Amino acid sequence: MKWLESIQTYVTSLDRQQLYRLMGGIAGAIALLIFLVLYLRHSYIEQGFTQLVDINEQREKIKIIATRAERVKKQRQEVDAMLAKDESFTISGYLEMVLKKLHLSDKTTIGEHSQVDLENGYRESTRKIILSGMNMKQLSELLRELEQNERIYTKELEITRSSRQPQTIDVMLSVATLEPRTTLPG
Repeated sequence: MKWLESIQTYVTSLDRQQLYRLMGGIAGAIALLIFLVLYLRHSYIEQGFTQLVDINEQREKIKIIATRAERVKKQRQEVDAMLAKDESFTISGYLEMVLKKLHLSDKTTIGEHSQVDLENGYRESTRKIILSGMNMKQLSELLRELEQNERIYTKELEITRSSRQPQTIDVMLSVATLEPRTTLPG
Protein backbone atom coordinates (compact mmCIF):
# COMPACT_ATOMS: atom_id res chain seq x y z
CA MET A 1 0.00 0.00 0.00
CA LYS A 2 3.06 2.19 -0.12
CA TRP A 3 2.39 3.15 -3.71
CA LEU A 4 -1.11 4.37 -2.74
CA GLU A 5 0.37 6.61 -0.06
CA SER A 6 2.94 7.96 -2.56
CA ILE A 7 0.14 8.83 -5.02
CA GLN A 8 -1.81 10.55 -2.23
CA THR A 9 1.27 12.58 -1.24
CA TYR A 10 1.88 13.55 -4.87
CA VAL A 11 -1.73 14.69 -5.37
CA THR A 12 -1.80 16.74 -2.16
CA SER A 13 1.43 18.48 -3.16
CA LEU A 14 -0.07 19.73 -6.42
CA ASP A 15 -1.51 23.19 -6.74
CA ARG A 16 -5.04 23.74 -7.95
CA GLN A 17 -4.17 24.19 -11.68
CA GLN A 18 -1.97 21.08 -11.78
CA LEU A 19 -4.70 19.13 -9.98
CA TYR A 20 -7.27 20.15 -12.61
CA ARG A 21 -4.90 19.11 -15.39
CA LEU A 22 -4.28 15.77 -13.73
CA MET A 23 -8.03 15.16 -13.23
CA GLY A 24 -8.68 16.24 -16.84
CA GLY A 25 -5.97 13.86 -18.07
CA ILE A 26 -7.40 10.99 -15.99
CA ALA A 27 -10.95 11.79 -17.17
CA GLY A 28 -9.69 11.97 -20.79
CA ALA A 29 -7.89 8.64 -20.43
CA ILE A 30 -10.99 7.03 -18.94
CA ALA A 31 -13.14 8.52 -21.75
CA LEU A 32 -10.64 7.26 -24.33
CA LEU A 33 -10.68 3.78 -22.76
CA ILE A 34 -14.50 3.76 -22.74
CA PHE A 35 -14.55 4.90 -26.38
CA LEU A 36 -11.99 2.23 -27.32
CA VAL A 37 -13.98 -0.50 -25.55
CA LEU A 38 -17.22 0.63 -27.22
CA TYR A 39 -15.52 0.80 -30.63
CA LEU A 40 -14.04 -2.68 -30.26
CA ARG A 41 -17.38 -4.05 -29.06
CA HIS A 42 -19.17 -2.43 -32.00
CA SER A 43 -16.62 -3.76 -34.52
CA TYR A 44 -16.90 -7.29 -33.07
CA ILE A 45 -20.69 -7.09 -33.25
CA GLU A 46 -20.52 -5.78 -36.83
CA GLN A 47 -18.08 -8.53 -37.80
CA GLY A 48 -20.31 -11.15 -36.17
CA PHE A 49 -23.36 -9.76 -37.96
CA THR A 50 -21.53 -9.91 -41.31
CA GLN A 51 -20.52 -13.50 -40.63
CA LEU A 52 -24.10 -14.31 -39.67
CA VAL A 53 -25.40 -12.85 -42.93
CA ASP A 54 -22.80 -14.86 -44.91
CA ILE A 55 -23.70 -18.04 -43.05
CA ASN A 56 -27.41 -17.47 -43.71
CA GLU A 57 -26.74 -16.91 -47.43
CA GLN A 58 -24.69 -20.11 -47.58
CA ARG A 59 -27.41 -21.96 -45.66
CA GLU A 60 -30.01 -20.80 -48.20
CA LYS A 61 -27.79 -21.91 -51.09
CA ILE A 62 -27.28 -25.30 -49.47
CA LYS A 63 -31.02 -25.59 -48.88
CA ILE A 64 -31.69 -24.88 -52.57
CA ILE A 65 -29.06 -27.42 -53.64
CA ALA A 66 -30.46 -30.04 -51.25
CA THR A 67 -33.99 -29.41 -52.53
CA ARG A 68 -32.83 -29.77 -56.13
CA ALA A 69 -30.90 -32.93 -55.29
CA GLU A 70 -33.98 -34.40 -53.64
CA ARG A 71 -36.10 -33.48 -56.67
CA VAL A 72 -33.55 -35.07 -59.03
CA LYS A 73 -33.45 -38.19 -56.87
CA LYS A 74 -37.25 -38.41 -56.97
CA GLN A 75 -37.31 -37.90 -60.73
CA ARG A 76 -34.64 -40.56 -61.17
CA GLN A 77 -36.76 -42.98 -59.13
CA GLU A 78 -39.80 -42.15 -61.26
CA VAL A 79 -37.82 -42.69 -64.47
CA ASP A 80 -36.42 -45.97 -63.16
CA ALA A 81 -39.92 -47.14 -62.24
CA MET A 82 -41.24 -46.10 -65.65
CA LEU A 83 -38.42 -47.94 -67.42
CA ALA A 84 -38.98 -51.03 -65.29
CA LYS A 85 -42.69 -51.20 -66.26
CA ASP A 86 -41.96 -52.16 -69.85
CA GLU A 87 -38.41 -53.32 -70.35
CA SER A 88 -39.09 -54.51 -73.91
CA PHE A 89 -40.21 -51.05 -75.10
CA THR A 90 -38.67 -49.87 -78.36
CA ILE A 91 -39.25 -46.47 -79.86
CA SER A 92 -39.40 -47.87 -83.40
CA GLY A 93 -42.06 -50.43 -82.50
CA TYR A 94 -44.12 -47.85 -80.67
CA LEU A 95 -43.95 -45.36 -83.56
CA GLU A 96 -44.99 -48.02 -86.08
CA MET A 97 -47.98 -48.94 -83.89
CA VAL A 98 -49.09 -45.31 -83.54
CA LEU A 99 -48.69 -44.61 -87.25
CA LYS A 100 -50.78 -47.70 -88.11
CA LYS A 101 -53.43 -46.73 -85.58
CA LEU A 102 -53.75 -43.24 -87.10
CA HIS A 103 -53.53 -44.57 -90.68
CA LEU A 104 -50.39 -42.57 -91.40
CA SER A 105 -48.07 -45.43 -92.39
CA ASP A 106 -48.40 -44.67 -96.11
CA LYS A 107 -47.36 -41.02 -95.53
CA THR A 108 -44.35 -41.88 -93.42
CA THR A 109 -40.67 -42.32 -94.10
CA ILE A 110 -38.82 -43.49 -91.05
CA GLY A 111 -35.49 -41.75 -90.80
CA GLU A 112 -32.35 -42.36 -88.82
CA HIS A 113 -32.18 -43.91 -85.40
CA SER A 114 -29.52 -42.64 -83.02
CA GLN A 115 -28.49 -43.36 -79.47
CA VAL A 116 -26.51 -41.13 -77.15
CA ASP A 117 -25.18 -42.15 -73.74
CA LEU A 118 -26.02 -39.48 -71.18
CA GLU A 119 -23.99 -38.65 -68.09
CA ASN A 120 -26.84 -39.55 -65.75
CA GLY A 121 -26.67 -43.29 -66.47
CA TYR A 122 -29.30 -43.40 -69.21
CA ARG A 123 -29.17 -43.70 -72.97
CA GLU A 124 -31.29 -41.41 -75.12
CA SER A 125 -32.70 -43.22 -78.13
CA THR A 126 -33.95 -40.88 -80.87
CA ARG A 127 -35.95 -41.70 -83.99
CA LYS A 128 -36.67 -39.28 -86.84
CA ILE A 129 -39.73 -39.68 -89.02
CA ILE A 130 -40.80 -37.69 -92.05
CA LEU A 131 -44.48 -37.41 -92.84
CA SER A 132 -45.59 -36.08 -96.22
CA GLY A 133 -48.97 -34.80 -97.39
CA MET A 134 -50.57 -34.42 -93.95
CA ASN A 135 -53.16 -31.97 -92.77
CA MET A 136 -53.11 -30.16 -89.41
CA LYS A 137 -55.80 -32.42 -87.95
CA GLN A 138 -53.68 -35.50 -88.59
CA LEU A 139 -50.64 -33.80 -87.11
CA SER A 140 -52.60 -32.76 -84.01
CA GLU A 141 -53.90 -36.31 -83.53
CA LEU A 142 -50.38 -37.71 -83.92
CA LEU A 143 -48.89 -35.28 -81.42
CA ARG A 144 -51.72 -35.93 -78.95
CA GLU A 145 -51.19 -39.69 -79.26
CA LEU A 146 -47.45 -39.32 -78.73
CA GLU A 147 -48.05 -37.08 -75.71
CA GLN A 148 -50.17 -39.80 -74.08
CA ASN A 149 -47.15 -42.04 -73.61
CA GLU A 150 -44.95 -40.84 -70.74
CA ARG A 151 -42.12 -42.96 -72.06
CA ILE A 152 -41.39 -40.74 -75.07
CA TYR A 153 -40.99 -37.04 -75.74
CA THR A 154 -40.80 -34.85 -78.81
CA LYS A 155 -37.35 -33.40 -79.38
CA GLU A 156 -37.86 -31.62 -82.67
CA LEU A 157 -40.78 -30.69 -84.87
CA GLU A 158 -40.44 -29.00 -88.24
CA ILE A 159 -43.51 -28.18 -90.32
CA THR A 160 -43.28 -27.00 -93.91
CA ARG A 161 -45.84 -26.45 -96.67
CA SER A 162 -45.86 -29.43 -98.99
CA SER A 163 -44.43 -28.76 -102.41
CA ARG A 164 -46.00 -31.93 -103.87
CA GLN A 165 -49.60 -31.63 -102.74
CA PRO A 166 -51.43 -28.32 -102.28
CA GLN A 167 -53.21 -27.66 -98.98
CA THR A 168 -50.99 -30.15 -97.10
CA ILE A 169 -47.91 -30.02 -94.94
CA ASP A 170 -44.72 -32.03 -94.61
CA VAL A 171 -43.52 -32.77 -91.12
CA MET A 172 -40.12 -33.79 -89.79
CA LEU A 173 -40.57 -35.15 -86.29
CA SER A 174 -37.84 -36.29 -83.94
CA VAL A 175 -39.04 -38.41 -81.01
CA ALA A 176 -36.86 -39.72 -78.18
CA THR A 177 -37.01 -41.98 -75.15
CA LEU A 178 -34.72 -42.84 -72.28
CA GLU A 179 -33.38 -46.35 -71.87
CA PRO A 180 -31.24 -47.78 -69.12
CA ARG A 181 -27.59 -47.88 -70.11
CA THR A 182 -26.31 -51.41 -69.88
CA THR A 183 -22.69 -50.46 -69.17
CA LEU A 184 -21.50 -47.28 -67.51
CA PRO A 185 -18.38 -45.58 -68.86
CA GLY A 186 -15.18 -45.65 -66.87
